[in-house]
Amino acid sequence: MATLAQRWMEEGKQLGLQQGIQQGMKQGIEQGVKKGKKNGKLESAYIMVTKYHLPLSQIALDFGLEEQELKEYIQSRL
Repeated sequence: MATLAQRWMEEGKQLGLQQGIQQGMKQGIEQGVKKGKKNGKLESAYIMVTKYHLPLSQIALDFGLEEQELKEYIQSRL
């Protein structure tokens, strides 16, 4: 039979585990949304540069992207 202190310690561990899982899920979702937005910007910029032949440097600036990052993305898609 567990002592009162042991039961409290186990309850504390379980509560800590649940809170950790919830925090991890929240952070994972936030990172996923951030990555999704970034990929959306890159894809839209890619279309503007390749389909509409707009200047890469201006599109990168307009979308808040680094030119090199956009160049690498375009190269990966070709």
